[in-house]
Amino acid sequence: MIFIFSGPSGVGKSTIINELIKHKSLYFSISHTTREKRHNETDCEDYFFVTDEKFKSLIKDNYFIEYEKYGTDYYGTGKNQLQKPDVITVLDVEVNGATKLLKDNDMSQVDLAKQLGRDKTTVNRWVKNSREVAWDNAVEIAKVLKCHPVDIIEGGKSEIILEYKCDWNGRVVELKKENKIQIPIPFEYNHKNIKAVLMDCSGTPSDGEIWLFDINGSKKFNKNAIGKVCYLESKRMKPAIALLHPNGDGTLSILNSFNNKLIDKSYTHLKASDLDVAAPVKVKYDPE
Repeated sequence: MIFIFSGPSGVGKSTIINELIKHKSLYFSISHTTREKRHNETDCEDYFFVTDEKFKSLIKDNYFIEYEKYGTDYYGTGKNQLQKPDVITVLDVEVNGATKLLKDNDMSQVDLAKQLGRDKTTVNRWVKNSREVAWDNAVEIAKVLKCHPVDIIEGGKSEIILEYKCDWNGRVVELKKENKIQIPIPFEYNHKNIKAVLMDCSGTPSDGEIWLFDINGSKKFNKNAIGKVCYLESKRMKPAIALLHPNGDGTLSILNSFNNKLIDKSYTHLKASDLDVAAPVKVKYDPE
């Protein structure tokens, strides 16, 4: 028996699968990838880590059930993952949405709008966020793009360049040029004010997650940030991801979100005006 979990990046497929495995005897298929192995990963358990040359050779041999390329890295599910008798196999598979379908059909958003008899602003909104597409509209779009309406409704891939990481102490640093990569991001969060940060904090449940922060273009303090884990910037402190804790006297302290201790002894009794940026975490997701 095979269960397939399919959906765009960041919707929680891995979270559901990992919870199921805790309660049921399931086999979670292991994918091949050409990306570098992380410090907390094991070859042949988390992924089959292979070279670009090897992956392309497997493509030529028709080895994969499905495969995709994210940025510079390939991911694919081998046919041998389905050849396991007497076990329930779980597959985690991406879906390709309107953007890829438009590209495959060599069609612009303007062309699609003309064929549907819609204004281009509406079509642009649908492409950016597939959740806004009603089923009847998805049926009409699917006729033009020669696909199933579900392919439209479920959305597709969007990517952003990952430029920052955060360590266990909450310090945010810019990645070296060679370590900056493209990662999948949900469509609705992919805009110019979004800052994506890799949580590089071994030993915590957040290790390896991507945290997204919506940083207002004017870089003003977000009053909704108090009492929440936020991305923080100011002239007197280095960028950090931490808990903005109210002291009860109108001042704030900046605490490590993992152990609730002060990140720095000087980061207490602060005023809101001391912070240039205080943006609560918008969403957390596993980039895989």
